[in-house]
Amino acid sequence: MATAGVLLKLLLPNDPSLWIVSLVFYSTFGLWYEFLHFLSHTRVPFTPGRGVGGYFHKVKSNHIRHHRVDSDRWFTFTAPGSVDEWWGSGGDVRDNRREAK
Repeated sequence: MATAGVLLKLLLPNDPSLWIVSLVFYSTFGLWYEFLHFLSHTRVPFTPGRGVGGYFHKVKSNHIRHHRVDSDRWFTFTAPGSVDEWWGSGGDVRDNRREAK
């Protein structure tokens, strides 16, 4: 956190309100990422579908694929699927297993 504060001080104009907003933004999304990562490793079941439960289900299944199928794929947490598709690191599990053979 201190390193982020020093970097922001060097990169942003000399306005403390921008530093504070940037640190709050950085910290909030850091906590969100850690929360999702923790949730992905718990045994809490989430039902697929729409809404919050569906979002958590997609995050968790995406992360489990990253650990159990191929550690070089399925990296994203907060936006599962979209960023991996842009980078070419997503895809179908069956296709990925065929490529590995």
